[in-house]
Amino acid sequence: MTVVATHSPGYAFVNWTEGGLEVSNSAVYPFTVNGDRSLVANFVPSYTITTSASPSAGGSTSGGGVFIGGASVTVQASANATYHFVSWTEGAAVVSSSASYPFTVSTDRSLVANFALNPPELQISSATAARNGSKVDVTVTIGNSGGLSAPAVTIGGKKDATIDGKATNEHPPILLGDIAPAGGTATAILTFAGVKSGLRTLKLTMTYTGGTVTLTTQVSVP
Repeated sequence: MTVVATHSPGYAFVNWTEGGLEVSNSAVYPFTVNGDRSLVANFVPSYTITTSASPSAGGSTSGGGVFIGGASVTVQASANATYHFVSWTEGAAVVSSSASYPFTVSTDRSLVANFALNPPELQISSATAARNGSKVDVTVTIGNSGGLSAPAVTIGGKKDATIDGKATNEHPPILLGDIAPAGGTATAILTFAGVKSGLRTLKLTMTYTGGTVTLTTQVSVP
């Protein structure tokens, strides 16, 4: 014989008991009949934990599902490239600033993982030097791996572009313009005098709307 326990909405099956003793923790309980039996299917309230990402392009979430009251649950938020995690919210309330949020289930919950675009992240993508008579021209490409555009990127002064401490000959400001996010680039040619051949250190200090960055790289000067 097989007895089957079916839970109603909002409840979860726990076990079959007989005389207060558990005889099965499966909702489908097969057994051989050899006497009268009084079986009790036990249920407890269950709760639904839903998770979502805002914006949906910002990342993914996991850990939701249906759980019994008192269960320990951890929901997890994972940011996509060019985004970072900000907070878990429920309604308008922030419930956690950690991407991994543990809690004890006591009611239905609808949790939203909030993400934001990364700020501009500028780096020197390449720098190539060419001898031009007694001077050296350095073609430098600046990349932006961040999630937001870097507006009005500028080298503001001669001493903001140096090779081994020697300032550029260019007349400031040197405007690179807006650098798009997630792989955007801008290129400038900087001229220097009195630079000897060999591996030299190029140092650039740039400003953009909302920030300043100083970058260095090695340049092979012919």
